[in-house]
Amino acid sequence: MSNSKHTLPCSSEHIRKWRCILSFYNQYFHPFATSPDSNDCDATFYLKIAESSAIDPGGPELPPVNPPSNVTTTYKGTLAYEDQWPAQRDYDMNDVMVTYQSTLYRNVLNSKIYKIVDEFTPLHSGGTHICGFGYQLHNLAPDRVRSIEVSGPDGWKIETDQSHPTVILFDNMKSVLNQKFTVTTELADVDLSQVTPPYNPFIFVNGRSREVHLVNYAPTDKADESFFNTSDDMSNINEGIYYITRYGEEVDIMPFAINLPTLDFEVPTESVKIYDTYPGFIDWVKSKGTTNKDWYKKKK
Repeated sequence: MSNSKHTLPCSSEHIRKWRCILSFYNQYFHPFATSPDSNDCDATFYLKIAESSAIDPGGPELPPVNPPSNVTTTYKGTLAYEDQWPAQRDYDMNDVMVTYQSTLYRNVLNSKIYKIVDEFTPLHSGGTHICGFGYQLHNLAPDRVRSIEVSGPDGWKIETDQSHPTVILFDNMKSVLNQKFTVTTELADVDLSQVTPPYNPFIFVNGRSREVHLVNYAPTDKADESFFNTSDDMSNINEGIYYITRYGEEVDIMPFAINLPTLDFEVPTESVKIYDTYPGFIDWVKSKGTTNKDWYKKKK
């Protein structure tokens, strides 16, 4: 990339006031946790000159600049779950599949997030169990949320007896397949790191207390922790390690849920282990998401 410098012919004694708004967006990607979508808004610059006479008349004519009051950032992806937890069983990872698209509204003056609009669509139900789905804003105290509005099929609810704001969209996926839920959340100006989508999404199986989350995402207050360390689960809740299992002796962080940065993940083959359907899955997991990042595009 070539470097260039542009200088406006200015008279320094005329310049009394410059106002500049500088805004950055930065994000951290975890292979089992987040899947941001680039929207080319990572840096936004606005420059407004208080006095038009501060610019040398010999320079180019500059249009008026009125910075917008907010900038949006959009995340999207697909969540896939194994509902047999704490057992691996068929480990096909297609029992519950939900797509999401989340738009965060950020005030450019203070870089705080003040509103989120989430769209969740239950895409595929490959299991025989009755599964529900919800998510928790696990880095927020309840008083940081001003309001939550949900539009979509009946049955959703806000759980008020939780340590963090928790939204349940449905308790039986088969009854709402391919129906979109839109959640609008008004916030009391929070940091992006506190509300990075898809937050802490989870399913619950054959009742509210058996929750399945992404790797190392804690269960909610309603989860029954007696399921941990039974069957194939290798969690260590005292160390903050949740929802993992082993693959032979070589992989010890096999997930029961995954988050992929695409809306077009082809459904894994029913009753076939996902690493047999997608051969690159094991290497992706072994590398903790640093290699084989496109494994989900190469179905066997």
